[in-house]
Amino acid sequence: KRIREHDQKVTIVILTAAGNVRVAIDAIRHGADAYVRKQNLSLGSDPAELIYSLEQASERRAGLVAQQKLEQVRADLYAIVTHDLRNPTSCIQTSAEMLLNGDYGALTSEQTELIEIIANSAVKMNTLINDYLEFARIDAGFLKLSRETADLRALVQASLSTIQLQIRTKGQTLIADLPQEPIWSDVDSERFVQVVDNLLTNAVKYTPNGGTITVRLRSHNDVDELSVSD
Repeated sequence: KRIREHDQKVTIVILTAAGNVRVAIDAIRHGADAYVRKQNLSLGSDPAELIYSLEQASERRAGLVAQQKLEQVRADLYAIVTHDLRNPTSCIQTSAEMLLNGDYGALTSEQTELIEIIANSAVKMNTLINDYLEFARIDAGFLKLSRETADLRALVQASLSTIQLQIRTKGQTLIADLPQEPIWSDVDSERFVQVVDNLLTNAVKYTPNGGTITVRLRSHNDVDELSVSD
């Protein structure tokens, strides 16, 4: 375990007198590439099994290292692609917003409608680019969580405020069963809100018009629980 904390390339083979499946599983789980029983190293024994184990362990480690390098390259490529897409998309969004604000003169109703479509499409494209980049990081194992002490109640309320319009449009009823006092927890606020947004969006999408959505937040015995029912 200590070696693996600092080196992912070296091949590790465990030498053990206990030749059972549990030992093998534990060895691999903690970073070993193979294990060899001491009985196979006795004087006069056939070294073929030892040589085979070492070769297999070396090939396994080389494959894992190559896979990690490939995942890093893929993550870097995703980052470059999304960065190159994000800049022009943001430029389109900013330009559309400036036109809508009247910075370059008054617009007709038809022009306003078209520019609003452009602006909304740019916002959606930026969201898709960011989501794509996040999925790429997760897939490659490079997603980092920035945990901090945050009020879960306030985070849930922030998500609820952004979904209200969609709920009203479908004639749905929202029941927010939240505590009166803050619920402090150690979380990544941005990721937590992403999860809540996803749950609420799905609830609105799959609840029939006129249906009811209930959001409940509770804290009991040092366990915080959020539920979204539709």
